[in-house]
Amino acid sequence: MKRLGVAIVSVSLMIVSGYAYADNFGFGAHIGYGTLQYEEHTDNPAARSNTAVSEQNVILFGVSGEYTLPRNENLFAGITTDWAIGLEDKETWSKNFIPNQTNLLRIYGQFYDLRFGYKNSIDTVSYRVYASGGFDALHFRRDNFVQNGTPLPPALVTEDFYLWRVGGGVSLGIEIVDGWALDGRGAYSYYPAAAVENSNFPNVEIDTTGSCLDLGLGIVHSVTDKVNVYAGGSFTTLELNSATSGNVLFPESETEILVGVLNATFAF
Repeated sequence: MKRLGVAIVSVSLMIVSGYAYADNFGFGAHIGYGTLQYEEHTDNPAARSNTAVSEQNVILFGVSGEYTLPRNENLFAGITTDWAIGLEDKETWSKNFIPNQTNLLRIYGQFYDLRFGYKNSIDTVSYRVYASGGFDALHFRRDNFVQNGTPLPPALVTEDFYLWRVGGGVSLGIEIVDGWALDGRGAYSYYPAAAVENSNFPNVEIDTTGSCLDLGLGIVHSVTDKVNVYAGGSFTTLELNSATSGNVLFPESETEILVGVLNATFAF
């Protein structure tokens, strides 16, 4: 089974390597395509006795900006944004590993990450480390419910995740030939404040916590001193812990996104 992309994620954040910033400001735009997988299961000794699984193709796009401090060219501040659009597909629900319900599911995601960090280079190696904070949001739309082969009355159920993040990351660029570099990155975020709302339970907000891991690897080419292009892959996995509010249970969930990405960066 393909496990390529979920929720978005983290979504998949694009970190632009240090080769792009000859001047004080850099601007980038990226687009990607891949798969998104969402899974949830009840947190009990029966281990996944009740599960929901969906996998769909996803389109990812976004922009990024970075400012290098004039008095210290090793310090930078930046922002990266991602928007993800899932292409509707079937979600399957199972009880004790036996499928008993299906529905159509579409997932939308948006991710915002603010960063402040340090960058430097040693010979042909460029590196950066940073602290980050931001906000992620996921929107789920479910309809066309079928239970045990019988279509249910038409209904639309929506669910929203609101996730505040803190974390950090590192990226490394290694020049392999003149104008070409291998670029890798890794970032981890913790969600200390996460809220879930479901239209089936109006006026109920479930508070939980979670984490997000984002990885990427690709090739950077310096077209000019001020223009770089990037091609590579991005993997994001987002996990939320099970929580309750009154009699309403939010099960443990995992969202994964795996996409191929193209990025262009311009220095000013």
